[in-house]
Amino acid sequence: MTTLKYRVTSYNCVQVVDDRLLQRAEASWFDTILKHSLSEWEKLSKYKAVWLQIPAESAALVAVAMNQGFESHHSHPHYFMLTRSLGEYYESKDESSNKDKEHEANKSSSAKKDAQLPPAPSHFVGVAGIVFNENDEILMVQEKVDQQREEVSKEQKKKYIYIFLYLYKTKSLFF
Repeated sequence: MTTLKYRVTSYNCVQVVDDRLLQRAEASWFDTILKHSLSEWEKLSKYKAVWLQIPAESAALVAVAMNQGFESHHSHPHYFMLTRSLGEYYESKDESSNKDKEHEANKSSSAKKDAQLPPAPSHFVGVAGIVFNENDEILMVQEKVDQQREEVSKEQKKKYIYIFLYLYKTKSLFF
């Protein structure tokens, strides 16, 4: 049996990237392949945790994953993000091409570590600024808005520009 398709993140975690989850997978199939995948990843003792993104259309799979130790990390209207620590892992210090053999050899010299996952985002930070050149021309920088957030309307943008221009001309911008 194969594992779920995955990639290894730069933080040495498993990120499941299996397209079969997008196709409203059967709960029994998912339960079996998830158990097998977790078993294989735990045997390797080199990954910290698993990140599992389940599409909203396959929401029935969330309960299956939670029964296997996954916890809710965050959700969006289109998906649920679940995580599961793989317990203690060995951090390999060597990044050569022969990782697996050296990983086994390094187990005795490397310390076991416990996975520490970051919390879900809880705030958005906005930053604004105005740059003027020697001709009193303004450099405008437009925020790239996340697809899941509302776009700023053209009317709102015009109001912001007028407010900035007013503050600049009245010198109220500078305290």
